[in-house]
Amino acid sequence: MVNFSLKFHTKSRERLRRTQNCGIVVNSSITSYASARDNNPFEGNVEYYGLLIDIIVLDYYGKWKLVLF
Repeated sequence: MVNFSLKFHTKSRERLRRTQNCGIVVNSSITSYASARDNNPFEGNVEYYGLLIDIIVLDYYGKWKLVLF
């Protein structure tokens, strides 16, 4: 599947290939506290890693598309 000039594949499609492109990483900015009574929040970045299992494309009558994975 091609979206925004990027190519995405699911894990099952990549299973028997020599090179794989089914991994994904999302960088997230979070605010956390040491405890429930803590008044000094700590802001930091967290990276979430995963594999694409399923790709869903919602096509709104050709006007725009939304890709979920």
